[in-house]
Amino acid sequence: MLRKIPAFWLFAVPYCLIWAVLCFLLQSNFREDILEQYFLGDQWVLACGKHPMLSAWYLNFIRFVTGNSEISPYLATESIKLVLLWGIWQLARDFLKDERLAFLTVLASANYYFLNIGQQVYNHDTFVTLCWGLSILFFYRALHKNRLADWVLTGFCLGLGFHAKYSIVLPIIAMLLFMAVNPHARRYWKTRGPYVTTGIAFLVFLPHLVWLIRNDFPTFHYAAETAGSRKVVPYASLICPPDFLLGVLMGWLPALATLIPLIGWPWQVRLRAKSTKSPSDRFHEAFLLVLIGVPIAIHLLVACMGRFQPARFGIPLGLYVPLLALLTLRLRTDAKALRRTLILGLLLVAAFMIAWSAKNVYAARYGSRPSANMFPGRVLAETVEHLWSDHYGDRPCPFVTDLTDKVGNRLAGVVNVYGNEHITVHDEWTTLESSNAEMNRRGGIVLWNLRTNKTLTFADVQQRYPRARRLPDLEISYPKPLSPKFPPETIGIAIIPPEGIGD
Repeated sequence: MLRKIPAFWLFAVPYCLIWAVLCFLLQSNFREDILEQYFLGDQWVLACGKHPMLSAWYLNFIRFVTGNSEISPYLATESIKLVLLWGIWQLARDFLKDERLAFLTVLASANYYFLNIGQQVYNHDTFVTLCWGLSILFFYRALHKNRLADWVLTGFCLGLGFHAKYSIVLPIIAMLLFMAVNPHARRYWKTRGPYVTTGIAFLVFLPHLVWLIRNDFPTFHYAAETAGSRKVVPYASLICPPDFLLGVLMGWLPALATLIPLIGWPWQVRLRAKSTKSPSDRFHEAFLLVLIGVPIAIHLLVACMGRFQPARFGIPLGLYVPLLALLTLRLRTDAKALRRTLILGLLLVAAFMIAWSAKNVYAARYGSRPSANMFPGRVLAETVEHLWSDHYGDRPCPFVTDLTDKVGNRLAGVVNVYGNEHITVHDEWTTLESSNAEMNRRGGIVLWNLRTNKTLTFADVQQRYPRARRLPDLEISYPKPLSPKFPPETIGIAIIPPEGIGD
């Protein structure tokens, strides 16, 4: 019976499930990105002050399906990864016309850094990568077969991408450029397809656009404020481009290393002769070169302006790089090369899993500093809720906020996620459904980490929340075996009386 199941499913499903289980077992506390998706998903807001909220909605759906199990964010990540690998498999089958090479393309893509060890945190980048990857698949199918359904699906994925992260505009630019310069694609401007895609994308994006207009484009203000607050680095325009390019190339390296038995060592790599390429091969090659190259060029252009571009901005760019390599390079397709590629790919998959697991175990037992996934979030949540009930009994706490830094909400997030009361998180940048004035009026808890933010004073807290009263600092100990190895976290805390209680 197993022989009837395509090799893709026999590999991809266990691969994604094992990663989800490893993340669940070896991480005791959610990282900051996941915490944010949790408390924003609970509020069911259309968008927040930083990003659109489709990713939080999806996590909320997975939480509902799994009974709010703590494996939910990892299943969310891995389910998206499974769909991405499926998209790569589908495109590879169309391009390569060889089931064995298509499967090895998937195997190489699974070793892409940002599809395994580098992407175990669920956030906005995770979901926009899904929309980006699928839009490329359906766009190619639209150009190949000109079916209305594929034009519709392309528009749906692009419109959905705007509800995840605005970087979805990059593949749109690449698609428009390809349709402008490629003779085969250019003819479709005379058909209804591109206009159907545009209309669908706009309709899907429209609710968010209305929200932006009604709320004075807060996500754009946040981006401008964040960019303006970054320190100016000397010679940034010279440093940022190679830094981004090197980070992207290093992410590709494990995927390309998987293909060494097929393409040879770096000094043996040769391009395919033009005489061996059919017209469809040349079209496929040009398609991927534009869809991958144009976004990279845009990132490099921004980097040349002195704007730091983290390598994670290029996560979607590596999805189809192994496929592009197999299209453009001379291959060894004998049985021995195929077998060696399979073995090497599986060994790298296992090595990444072992290395990631060992890193987590080593950090817990022998590391000099605790990592974010070891933070004693449950202890902090229980302590904060008890403090509130000690002061105000059964009256619910309206808000909790974290002033440790401008863009983080880890302390408030763990109180919301791990506490029994799931106190609503307020942040002046993120949760636009509440304000500093409302929290000061209705009451709540203010937290800040004294170890990582030594400059924040209680006077700064009172500037935002004049009714705040400082309580003794909290000493939050790590659970065994992390304690007494790691010293307790020192948390500053202030309490704002509930509305109706005098100052």
